[in-house]
Order: sequence, then C-alpha cells, then structure tokens
Amino acid sequence: MKKKILSLMLCAALCVGLLPACSSSASSSSDSGSTTAAAASESEAADDTASDSGDTGATTATYSISANATEGTVTAYICQQFDEMLQESTGGNMSGNVYLNGSLGNDTEVAEQVMSGQVEFLCTNSANLVTMMSELAVLDMPGILTSLEQARATMDDEDFRAALDEVFESNGLKLLMLSDQGFRQTSSNKELREVEDFSGLAIRTMENSIHMAYWESLGANPTPMNRSEVFISLQQGLLEAQEDPYCSIEANNYAEVQEYIIETNHIFSNIIFICNLDYYNSLSEENRTAMEDVCSELLEDSRTYCDQVNEEALTALQEEGMEYIQLEESVLEEISEITYEAVAPLVSEEAGEEMVNLFMAAAGVSE
Repeated sequence: MKKKILSLMLCAALCVGLLPACSSSASSSSDSGSTTAAAASESEAADDTASDSGDTGATTATYSISANATEGTVTAYICQQFDEMLQESTGGNMSGNVYLNGSLGNDTEVAEQVMSGQVEFLCTNSANLVTMMSELAVLDMPGILTSLEQARATMDDEDFRAALDEVFESNGLKLLMLSDQGFRQTSSNKELREVEDFSGLAIRTMENSIHMAYWESLGANPTPMNRSEVFISLQQGLLEAQEDPYCSIEANNYAEVQEYIIETNHIFSNIIFICNLDYYNSLSEENRTAMEDVCSELLEDSRTYCDQVNEEALTALQEEGMEYIQLEESVLEEISEITYEAVAPLVSEEAGEEMVNLFMAAAGVSE
C-alpha cells in the first residue's frame, strides 16, 4: 500500500514538473512567427477595428507600413514620419508598425499584399509597380524632366494627378502621396565622362523594362538585381556600376566599393505612398481627414528632407573617397536625345497615349 501511495506521489510530482516546460514550448512556438504573419495579424485587427459608424474617431485603426528602404533614405523617412504624425494627429486612434529593409517582402510582393488587404501601406518607387500598373511607366520618361522644380510641378499637376489616382483606385489602392528622392545618379568603378564611356558598362538597374531600355540605348549592359545582392556584386567585380539617388548610394555604403559618383540626373525618382482602398474607405471621416492632412504636410516636408539629405550624401560620398564627375552640358543633352528617342515609344506603348499626353502637358513640353 505504501509503495502504491509513493508511486502516485511521484507521478504527480512529474506532472507538475512538466507543466512549465510545456508552457515554455508553446510560448516559444508562438514567438517564432514571421514578420509577414505579424503584419497580417495586425491587418485582421484593422479590419475588425477600423469599421465604425463614422460619427466619431474613437475607434482605433491599426496598420502596417512597408518599405524596401534603408534607414536615412527619403522612403524610410516618409514611413516613419507618417506613422509618428498620424498617431499624434489622431491622439492614438490610428496606430501601427513600420517595416523597413523589405522585411515583409520585395515591393511587388508587398504591393500584392496591400491589394489583398494583408498590409495597409506601402512606400516605394513607382518604377517597381509598372509590371502591375503599366500606366506608371510614364513616370520614367527620360529627357523631359530636367529640374526638381519642373519635376515636382509636374507631379502636382491637377489633371495628371487625377489620372494617376484613377489608375491606383482601379487596382484597389489609394494614392496618398507622390513625393520623390530627387534624380537618379550613377556610381561606377569605370570613369564616365563621354557618351562612349557608357558602352559595355555592367550596371545594376531596377527590374523595369523602361530603365533597362534606357541603359541599353547607351550601349550599357543593364542587369536587374535585388538590392541585397548589389554590394557584394560590386565588390567582386560582377558589376561595374549601379544607379540611385545620392542618399541611397550613401545609405547603402557603396562608397566602399565604388570609385566614381557621376551626376547623370537620368530619371526622376518618384516615391509613391499608397494604401489599401477598402481600408481607407473603412476609416471614419475624422481619421481619413487626419490622414490626408498628414500626407499634405509630409509631402512638403519630405521634399525639403530629400534636398537636404541628397546634398549631405554627395558631400559624404566625396569625403569617403569617391571622385565626383559632373558631366558637360553637351554630354547630358546628347544622352537625353539618345535615350528619349529609344525609350519614348516604349513608354507610350506601356502607359498609353492619353497618359503620356497628360504627362507632357503637366511638364510644359510639347511633343
């Protein structure tokens, strides 16, 4: 009888001892979920909380913001400032998380998630979404936008912006802001001063047919490549060059593997800030107004920030040892003529004549 009682006591002790281990295992399993799953969970919460009667802003709306961008770039700045300003503006009635460095996926993948409602916001270069919305190819038209003032006035043109709004809404998206990172420039391990120097240049580009056609028209060999692979490819000599706004070149430490920084001003680098259209429509009127007010203020703020960080980045790149090359005006004009002649027909084919005409009118240029 004593043996039986002792056996029962030992079993009970073992069960009690195992409980913490079981609890710990469950907790560990729960914590191991991916950031994408976390964002999707937040999105589901947003669906539950964002819908309200519309008469007050009391309901909390949660969200996720994604960008395949490095800290210090204009894209990252927009995401972080929007999140901070919106939470402050709504008194915490809207709150969320910012995911940088492509932690939720590349821009095309996240755009699909935004369309489906898994992620609420995406901040990216418009060139990344041309395969999904061909009309956006017009934003990569070379040789037309020649100054920041002209380029920004073009983006702000009422008729052109209305046409872009329709494109996004027809794809289940809301275009909240059309900002920029300035013009794209070229970093290289090959000295580039004349048009002929671009011939045979192994350069990384975005995965965009318009961008690739641009470089091909100059005789270069463009290679689309994920951002994460660029540094080591430059370091190992698989690539000679890449192209980005100054702030991105500096933020990605390309001065460590590139000798020259060339002011090519070849394509205006737009940044679009979009959200899921159903999510936008589900918000209270008060929250929608707060969001639009934040975007309006942030647009001007982001442009000021853009100009500042690009100027600082160019100085930093030179201090880090890169030689700055400012192409002669005659060379820039020759490049513009060559690339426009080769690329403009492709842009018209992709974007459509109507969108091209609106763009040209907004830019103050007659074909």
